Amino acid sequence: MRLNLLTIIAASIIQLAMAAQGPVNNQVPIVAPANDIDVDADTANESFRGDQIRLYSNLLGQLFSSIPESELPELRRVIGPNTPMTMDYRPERVNIFVSSEDLSIAVVEDINYG
Repeated sequence: MRLNLLTIIAASIIQLAMAAQGPVNNQVPIVAPANDIDVDADTANESFRGDQIRLYSNLLGQLFSSIPESELPELRRVIGPNTPMTMDYRPERVNIFVSSEDLSIAVVEDINYG
């Protein structure tokens, strides 16, 4: 029991140290963008989100690094295969799931809201 506790504490310290260093090269950042966007009532509407998903569906299958910033949603979260993420639901945020933590080779695999 004591060994397990020490292992958990050591792993936690390593994770904190790695998080403090920030993303390495083009890796996906752990922290989501700040919530500085005003969202009106229409944002929570299903048809609005459906239209927006269709708008971003052209990104599916593209190399993430080749997508111009102007084509990406302002409030987004890029999620790699091993990226930790919060479980809070924000209807105005677009989640972009990519194939790799390294954004220079990552391909967009899925897009949804939350």
